[in-house]
Amino acid sequence: MIGQIPHMVMASHHRKYVDFNREEPCAFEQSSILAKEKYRAYHNDISLKINEMFSQNEKSLAFLFDIHGFDDAADERESLLR
Repeated sequence: MIGQIPHMVMASHHRKYVDFNREEPCAFEQSSILAKEKYRAYHNDISLKINEMFSQNEKSLAFLFDIHGFDDAADERESLLR
């Protein structure tokens, strides 16, 4: 695993609209079709990356880090979910 480029899946919406760390029924306002699409796409991407990592090494070793940050530009993107 040394020297390999890490995989990354990034959520681009503020957690007050879609909380990607919660189960789907609690993660977003259920009436928001866009929030549901973003939530499912995010988790699908993570599953694909994990499967890809497992297939790239014989020990099925993978690390998943959940890193939270702050981005002023996210304020502009989150208006799509309102």
